[in-house]
Amino acid sequence: MIQSLERAVKILKLVEQSGDGIRLCDLARACNMNRNTVFNLANTLVSERFLSKTSDSKYVIGDLILELAGTQKRNNYLKAVEKEFCSLHIRYPGAAIFYSELGNSDLVVKIHCDRENPGRTTYPDGMTLNPYLTVSGLVFFAFAPEERLVSLRAKNPFEYHGLNAWGDYEKFIKQLRDTKEKGYAETPLFTPRIDFKVGIPVRAQAGNMVGALTFHLHDAKGLDKRRILNELMVCVGKINSNMGGNHEKNH
Repeated sequence: MIQSLERAVKILKLVEQSGDGIRLCDLARACNMNRNTVFNLANTLVSERFLSKTSDSKYVIGDLILELAGTQKRNNYLKAVEKEFCSLHIRYPGAAIFYSELGNSDLVVKIHCDRENPGRTTYPDGMTLNPYLTVSGLVFFAFAPEERLVSLRAKNPFEYHGLNAWGDYEKFIKQLRDTKEKGYAETPLFTPRIDFKVGIPVRAQAGNMVGALTFHLHDAKGLDKRRILNELMVCVGKINSNMGGNHEKNH
C-alpha cells in the first residue's frame, strides 16, 4: 500500500512537471517502472480525478486537484479577511463589520463581526443584503463588471427593492457617481448623521472586484472619521495585496 502510494505521488509529480501533459511510455520511462504498473496506477488516478487524459492520450493534472487547490486558496483568503477584521473590530468594538460577495443573484454576507462580540467573527449561513439600501450594494453597482450584475438586477428590480427608499432612480444613480469618484460608498439618506458607515471594494491583485467591506460604527460623535476611513483603506489594502491574487474567480 505504501509503495503504491509513493509510486502514485511520483506519477503526479512527473505529470505536473511535464507542463502540457505526458504520454504513458514517457511516464513509465521517467518513473523507471513497468509500463503496465504505471498504466494501472495512472488509470486509477484518472478514475479518482487526480489525473485526466487528453484526446491525444496525454496525462495531465485532474480537476479534483485543481478544485482542492482552489478551495485551499479560498480558505486562505477568507482567513486573511477574518484576521484583518478581527484586528479592526478590537479597535472599534462598537462597529458592525461585514464582508460580502456577489452570489448568483444576491449579495451574500460571508463574514460578520457584530457589536456584541468584539474581535470575534462569524460565517453567516444564508445572510443577504439589499443591493439598493446598503453601502455594499452601492459598491457592487459602482465597481463590479456589468455582466456580473445582470442576475442581481433581474432578481432585485429597482422599482420593487429601491424606489420607495430613494424616491427616484436619478438619486440612486447620483449616489453611484459619487461612489465612483470617492472610491467608497456612503448612504447619507439612510444613515443617522451621528453614525459612520462606509462600503469599500475589495479587489484581487489584477484589479477585479471580489467583495465589499461594510463598516458601520454607531455613534461616532467626536471621532475622526477621516482617520477611521484611512484605517479601513489600509485594512482593505492588506487584504488586496496579501491574498487578492488567490481569489480570482467568479462569485
